[in-house]
Amino acid sequence: MKSIGTVARWATALVTAGALLAVSGGIAQADPVPVSGTEGLVKIGSSFLPPGTPLVSPDGRRAYTIANDTDNHTRVRVVNTVADRVVATIDLGMEKWTRYRPALSADGRRLYVLNGLTLSVIDTGRDRVLNSLDLPDEPRPTGWGPGVAGTIAVNGPLVYVTQDGPAPGTSVPTAGLVWVYDTARRAVTGSVQLPGGDPRSIAVRPDGRSAYVSTETGIVHLDTTGAVPTVLGTVPGTANAQVDGLALTPDGSSLYAVNAVGDGTAIRVDLNHDTVTAHLTLTKGYSQLASPLVSADGTRLFVANSYPSGAPSVLAFDTATGAEVPNEDVFGFDVDDLVGLAIGPDGQTMYGTGGDSNGAELQIFDF
Repeated sequence: MKSIGTVARWATALVTAGALLAVSGGIAQADPVPVSGTEGLVKIGSSFLPPGTPLVSPDGRRAYTIANDTDNHTRVRVVNTVADRVVATIDLGMEKWTRYRPALSADGRRLYVLNGLTLSVIDTGRDRVLNSLDLPDEPRPTGWGPGVAGTIAVNGPLVYVTQDGPAPGTSVPTAGLVWVYDTARRAVTGSVQLPGGDPRSIAVRPDGRSAYVSTETGIVHLDTTGAVPTVLGTVPGTANAQVDGLALTPDGSSLYAVNAVGDGTAIRVDLNHDTVTAHLTLTKGYSQLASPLVSADGTRLFVANSYPSGAPSVLAFDTATGAEVPNEDVFGFDVDDLVGLAIGPDGQTMYGTGGDSNGAELQIFDF
């Protein structure tokens, strides 16, 4: 068990892309080692509404957070991860119901954020909105409301945005969608309908040729080789898993899918064969799990657990056996709940978003 402030750095996760050699003019040169965040707590919003999942720049110097304020505006706050302070604030307008799962381009130059059904493209070099557009209206009967959007994934020049299916009143939504935003054309250029009405998370494999979406009807496999994805099918054995958060292994061979609120279970999927290879019990009894992550070396699965409230933790599991590694669990957070996690490019700093009596916070810690 580890406590915030006294956590030893985990050396086995130091192999990151930023530490690899780059070739310039025929001479091998080492890229600068990614910056490690400084342990601390940064206020990112004054409202008690849950903040979004954090993102970290490729060099580790900045963290991007989304949270709401008491004036009912949604704002992106850019945090200097070494000084532990907000260095830029970007107002996205009045708060609209969204899952706030943003995405960052591979080079870190563009941040994609949803506020309601409005997609904003942020230039991270200038900390300003470069482009905003409303998602097209879903085909829906008169009187039916549009579904909630909020989960984004980047696949090279394309950005995928999930949206629940439309529904009459508070009824269960019908088939959901994945929209395609073309970054070159700055426009939504197509969509694919999903078997489930409630897409929760989306993950794109490293080769960019396929993606997986968690829904209430199972994990849907998409072929993403074309300009618009196509549905290949639902992974067998996932229909009753009730999964939410998805985490890919670094090599893209396996996917971990976690039951967010419920019995603390998860499954591991072999993506080369679309088969469930393990059923995992992460906690015993009720839990509130969020934001699963796999370490850079692929040996650990980390999951935030906010139950009981006021005593959140990050739980660590051996990916080879599925067993918990209690001496690598992290406790002692200053926030009351953890809703989002990110691992910095140094492989040894973690960033958690959550809330306390002051509103929304970003907590930076070693693991």
